Amino acid sequence: MASAVLTLEGESVDPVSGIERARVFVFLRTTCPIANRLAPEISRLAERYATQGIDFWLVYVDPAESREEIELHRAEYQLSPRIVRDSTHELVERTGVRVTPDVAVLLEDGELVYAGRIHDQYVKLGVTRVAPRERDLELVLERIVAGERPSLRRTEGVGCWIEPLRTGGKK
Repeated sequence: MASAVLTLEGESVDPVSGIERARVFVFLRTTCPIANRLAPEISRLAERYATQGIDFWLVYVDPAESREEIELHRAEYQLSPRIVRDSTHELVERTGVRVTPDVAVLLEDGELVYAGRIHDQYVKLGVTRVAPRERDLELVLERIVAGERPSLRRTEGVGCWIEPLRTGGKK
């Protein structure tokens, strides 16, 4: 996999390098209200699985967001996972995510085993359950921790559309 994600300092990093057991990519934009409401859940999951060989990366997908906006967002929502920028949407395309705050889970060999929502509390835009019934991401992570190798599963996320990048007038 080519290395097109960047740290906030502009350093190119390979998103698959150094995965111990699994890596969760949480796709974000600073202005997405559903992603912002899920910040405590993102932090809870990142903390819970940190000691079990599963790390979380926050992937900011809007190339127009400044470093300062991202740092302010992280501080305001108390997000501690590593931050990278996917300005070219390489990870977006590789994982097939469509909205923020979709997530993608890759195993240590780079195999994608999950892409989609964190849980099902957000049914559709404007329709929210009091509490989630299915915690999709957590179920996948529990299987990994139990030593299983999940098959690829996708769920439909609800959130802010990830705008396709346009190059030369084409998508």
